[in-house]
Amino acid sequence: MKKIFAFLLIVFLVELGCSHIPDKGINNTWFAPELKESRANGSSHNAGRDCMSCHSRGGNREAASEGVWTVGGTVYQTNTTRVLPGSTLELYTGPNETGVKVISLPVDKKGNAYSNKKINFGSGLYPVVIGPTGKKEMMISSINQGACNSCHNNGTPKITVDN
Repeated sequence: MKKIFAFLLIVFLVELGCSHIPDKGINNTWFAPELKESRANGSSHNAGRDCMSCHSRGGNREAASEGVWTVGGTVYQTNTTRVLPGSTLELYTGPNETGVKVISLPVDKKGNAYSNKKINFGSGLYPVVIGPTGKKEMMISSINQGACNSCHNNGTPKITVDN
């Protein structure tokens, strides 16, 4: 009887310890059961804030359970404080839309673009923002991580594109 109990206890502890989606997926960096990305008709929150300050391992538990982002940022209309829904955020392996397009994210109704898709930033990716009318703004330098608002809105100008 003791051997059966010990065996069942070991099986229980192994199952508990090996769960890859504990506590609603809070620790599932890139291992979310489904891809979560911004949608043009979707609605998020906290425009302008650093998305990854909450949507990360070690971030806010409730936000992390909704998604651990690999890229996230807010797009504004040029020369205003208004967010610009209907825009698109893209990342390329080369400057000025050269190389391979790694990801294309629609900007939602709150001005945010985000994804939990695993992204290889390698030696750097080059962001391009496309406004609703097709006007584009390109970053001339590469980025090595996707927390866009950690720089923009913190001393660096906001991410903007003409409407």
